[in-house]
Formats: sequence, C-alpha cells, structure tokens
Amino acid sequence: IIPVRYQSSRFPGKPLAEINGESMISHVYNNAIKAELLDDVIIATDDERIYDHCQGKNMKVVYTSKDCKNGSERVAEAAENIKLDYIFEMQGDQPLVKQNIIKDFLNDSRK
Repeated sequence: IIPVRYQSSRFPGKPLAEINGESMISHVYNNAIKAELLDDVIIATDDERIYDHCQGKNMKVVYTSKDCKNGSERVAEAAENIKLDYIFEMQGDQPLVKQNIIKDFLNDSRK
C-alpha cells in the first residue's frame, strides 16, 4: 500500500508533480509493480485529484479518511479490507526506489 496525500506543508501537490513526463506517484507505483513480488499494489489517498489521476492511469486506488494523521494510519485504514498475511508500506514520494531495491528488501525480510 502506498499512502499518498495532496496537502503538504512544504510542497502541496507533490504526488502529481511531473518527473520526466510522469507524475511522481506514477513512478512509485510502476516501480512497485515491476518488483513482481507483490500480490497487489494499492494507492491509499484522501484526495479526489490523486484518486482521479490514479484511476486515469489504471492504478488501483482506494479512498481513506482525511482524519489519518500520517501515512501509517492511512495504510492501516486501507488494509482493514484486505485479507493478506503481510502488507508492505511504500512511501509515495520515493520515485527513486527502483524495483531491485524493493525486491532486495522483500527477499531479505522473508529470511
């Protein structure tokens, strides 16, 4: 689950900022998909602009409450309806975390 919010005190709208022609959240989501070790990749947001953007890019996205105080609370709320043994939280503002880093982390955590 990738928690994403629009409001940020330092850079509002950061998830939708373009990097080389793609939004930051698109880069993060696509890197997670390419890791191929995840059963599903889900964006969790409270913002309609992010929700609409993700749907338009065929990313799996769910709404969460605006009451979430941080990304971990957003992930916990989104995870309430998911039946999996493990949930991996990946930050929505880390477009440089490539699939090999995700694979290495997940493989190491299984040991």
